[in-house]
Amino acid sequence: MGEKAAFSSMTSYRASVPVNVVLMLLIVLGGVDFQTLDDVRTNRRHLGRYRLQSKLALATLAVLLIAAAAVFRRRDRGSVFGRTVPVEIVHSAAPQPPALLLGG
Repeated sequence: MGEKAAFSSMTSYRASVPVNVVLMLLIVLGGVDFQTLDDVRTNRRHLGRYRLQSKLALATLAVLLIAAAAVFRRRDRGSVFGRTVPVEIVHSAAPQPPALLLGG
């Protein structure tokens, strides 16, 4: 697949919208159980036909996603810190003093 720098697995894709959307969908859908996914597939837009477990799971998922988006939006709007901090603050190439004690 080509040569990459050490520890740069997804850092080169951080500005790629399609890659980020696919990863977010995989993470979110991975947290939803099969019964809920089956309810969504079977009943589509008829929310009254969903099982109670599916309704609670989807409502909780919506609340968590909206709350997380609000927190990140508020944090980014309030300060410049979230946008200016470099991704890799500690250089992993040079061992730090505690790692040297462990033989790293």
